[in-house]
Amino acid sequence: MLKFMRNKVVGIERRDEDTLRAYGVLEDDIYGVELDVSIGLSDMVIRSIEGRFKRWTTPECPKAIPVLQQAVGFCALEQGFSQKVQKNIGRKGCRHFANLLVECCATAEQAANLIEGGKRERISAESKNTEKATKSEPGRISEKDLGKTTEGHAADAGGVIIDLHVQLTM
Repeated sequence: MLKFMRNKVVGIERRDEDTLRAYGVLEDDIYGVELDVSIGLSDMVIRSIEGRFKRWTTPECPKAIPVLQQAVGFCALEQGFSQKVQKNIGRKGCRHFANLLVECCATAEQAANLIEGGKRERISAESKNTEKATKSEPGRISEKDLGKTTEGHAADAGGVIIDLHVQLTM
């Protein structure tokens, strides 16, 4: 019987008036990776990023850590953000870091929405239509959907933790 389990956890804390810290962990039966990302609250731009491997499979894996610095300056609100991360971090470095970075930024965006009382809008170079931009990003949860998942108590949450579990048994 084949068995595989993957967990992703992202926690957000407010470092200061305009900085969020996203701490993400991806653990599965093969890999263990961690990210520590500082994101501007006012502009959702990645200010700094650090990555660590706890477990890896090849000697190439640790070489992906310096590639993470290419994400500094990326705006998590831009349309095409996920694709940009996959291209620059996933292909050149590590797809696990790329996936976790997208999760960290999506969670930071949700936290920013809670902090600002749900008034944040997504920006887009190609479109000013925020609903269209939100739907175009895989893995994103819109403010409307966030309200559904918290049953209207999003403003009372006090923090955001996304805990994703995937288990495959064959």
